[in-house]
Amino acid sequence: MNPIHIVGRGAIGSLLAAKLVNLDRLFTCEVRSLNNLPKTVLNLDKSVTRLPAIITHQPNILDDSIVIVPLKAYQIENALRDLAFRLPKRASVVLLHNGMLDRKAIKALLPNHSIYLATTSHAAKREGSQIHITGTGTTQFGLAKSPHSPDAISTEIASIKSLFTRLISPVSYSDDIDQILWQKLIVNAVINPLTAIHNIKNGVLGDSAFTKVIMNIIQECIEVASTLSVQLEYTVMSELVRSVIQNTANNYSSMHQDLKNHRPSEIDYISGFIVSKGKENGVDVSENTRLLDQIKRLEQANENHSK
Repeated sequence: MNPIHIVGRGAIGSLLAAKLVNLDRLFTCEVRSLNNLPKTVLNLDKSVTRLPAIITHQPNILDDSIVIVPLKAYQIENALRDLAFRLPKRASVVLLHNGMLDRKAIKALLPNHSIYLATTSHAAKREGSQIHITGTGTTQFGLAKSPHSPDAISTEIASIKSLFTRLISPVSYSDDIDQILWQKLIVNAVINPLTAIHNIKNGVLGDSAFTKVIMNIIQECIEVASTLSVQLEYTVMSELVRSVIQNTANNYSSMHQDLKNHRPSEIDYISGFIVSKGKENGVDVSENTRLLDQIKRLEQANENHSK
């Protein structure tokens, strides 16, 4: 079995750690700070898993490790810079986050390692010193780049799939991970900013008052994706967004919670990414621009309030 290394102990990092503890699997975990770490995880069956204490914030990473990076999008590049000089040659890296990153920058940081991109709808949130697992879902991952042979890549894929099947199943590998990430991006581009701006739970977006703005967001995103050779159907995406709104009706979005708790949001990697790519390619992204600007103003208000 491959050694497992988790970067960070946020909600999803803690969820993964708890699953590993419950399986009696050894793993290492690194964090930016040893202060204020979550200590336990409340599972869906109401059992509590105690997370192991972290003695050092930067443990050694073993060869052939699967290195999982479940961080906020704005934390990823710095985390990879910290990892770059410590990663063994045969380690593979799995990035698990919302939004879209600068793919070229990520590849440049780890030119000699395989990088996989993953998305999951398993959910967790922090309540004080405890992480609450709030829902199960599905997980998909795909290869972003690798310097290794096809046989070596096949072995990596099988190892990651086997691990994730035990932690955040069901899991599938995709040869077209960009298609899947764009679908997730559009869902996030609708739900996250609208719920944060209007201070509402996800389910309220099912009201007819939001129909037009949701339609505009989706359409702009599809047009931007098309300029990047990702083809998406409006009816399919509209139904996916509607389904997620219904299935998470009683939840608050991560962006809503970030702003409520005066934390930075991932808006630059969601609406910001769409606006940037839209402007680069001559696409009208006025609806997404409006949402981006509104979230930026809310973030600035939070910052001013905390001074």
